[in-house]
Amino acid sequence: MMMPWAIDQSIPAIVYPMRRRASSSRPGATADVTWLVIQLNASVLRREIFPELAQKLFGGSSGMNYYVAVRAAGNGGEHVLYSSGAGFGEEKSLPVDATLNLIGPLFGHGGPPEAGMEFFSSPMRPTAGDHGAQSDEQHMAALERLPRFEPFHYADVQGVWQLTAKHKSGSVEAAVSALRRHNLMASFGVLGVLAITMGLILVASQRARRLARLQMDFVAGISHELRTPLAVISSAAENIAHGVVEDKQQLVRYGNTIVKQSRQLTQLVEQVLLFAASQQPQDRYGHGRVNISEVIDAALEGTNSTVAAAGFTVERRVEGGLPAVDADFTALVRSLQNLITNAVKYGGDNRWLRISATAVKATGRIEEVELTVEDKGIGIGKDDIKHIFEPFYRSPAVNESGIHGTGLGLPLARTIVEAMGGRLTAKSELGKGSSFSIHLPVAQERKLEETQSATDKPAGAEPGFLS
Repeated sequence: MMMPWAIDQSIPAIVYPMRRRASSSRPGATADVTWLVIQLNASVLRREIFPELAQKLFGGSSGMNYYVAVRAAGNGGEHVLYSSGAGFGEEKSLPVDATLNLIGPLFGHGGPPEAGMEFFSSPMRPTAGDHGAQSDEQHMAALERLPRFEPFHYADVQGVWQLTAKHKSGSVEAAVSALRRHNLMASFGVLGVLAITMGLILVASQRARRLARLQMDFVAGISHELRTPLAVISSAAENIAHGVVEDKQQLVRYGNTIVKQSRQLTQLVEQVLLFAASQQPQDRYGHGRVNISEVIDAALEGTNSTVAAAGFTVERRVEGGLPAVDADFTALVRSLQNLITNAVKYGGDNRWLRISATAVKATGRIEEVELTVEDKGIGIGKDDIKHIFEPFYRSPAVNESGIHGTGLGLPLARTIVEAMGGRLTAKSELGKGSSFSIHLPVAQERKLEETQSATDKPAGAEPGFLS
């Protein structure tokens, strides 16, 4: 019979019985047994052996991946022989990833052997048919190559050395659950991105369809706007050419009609070309000191014939001492003319409009000038006012009323004002009228003068308007 190596946990020591065959060939002769006892240094196990094995089996390139502990249980109770982490292994009830008995019965296969079991009760026996000294010695030599350490059974309660391990990021189940949650979140994130992408595609397609519809409406509107003056010019020219016009007074009247319709046609073409040019990214407008009163006068002069033909009354209200604004004179006049023409077109039966200019103060000084055009016309509904600055847009109510237009006046005015560093705002109430305001910053030199003037004033002086 082959006797395995055994270990006594209490010393600790490794024990091996060495049996020598009896010298006498008499029947019943017993063999001599010599004990080989190798005592282990517990401190060396804790400081060197266990740490090296733990690093080799449970470590990685960046250090230990697991918390590892070796617990000993016996007559003296339970204690920790080795722990890779402070306090790990002392609380037995804490969940761990793996547990294995280094010495003692296999984990999960029952308790320790019963008391009184002999040390030589090894399950490893010579196979049937092996006889004689040579066969027994060969079998023992083969088994000696298999390392086996069983507890040295000598006490009533046998002790065990138990290895426990736990990953530093948590238990394996927690890590798997966290990975599953991460994968689910990533999947939902991908689905969310796909949903957002589909939504953006739908929104873009709706905008494209709406833009196409607006462009078709623009083509129809611009065709009508072009056809009307062309028809008048053609009719007047034909009457003159065919000799229908006989006296000089009638000829002058036809000539004025041709001139008027030609101007209208020219303005329409210029407006379309200007809108196309305003869509380019480069800044096409210069900046300089512009007097608001001069801008209002120039705009009223340019729209005088339109306002007079419509029978409108114009109220002009300009606050005194307004500072110069930072803008382009020609572009600002064109924007104001668009607002005046728009007020005349949608002014309704009241036939009244007002142009006003006021200063807007902030922190005691003038920061911008507000130029406003008001009317008492048909007004704009709440659903339509948010679209009035979109190119080609004309509300259904306006289309039904028979008022012709291109839908470019307000978008063009806003584009020009924003290119000069200002902004265009609108207020309206359906059936009561509308007001459009151009907000322009004060020229930088004026701001500097006001700042220096405020600095030179004695303490306690109140800020006021500067002329």
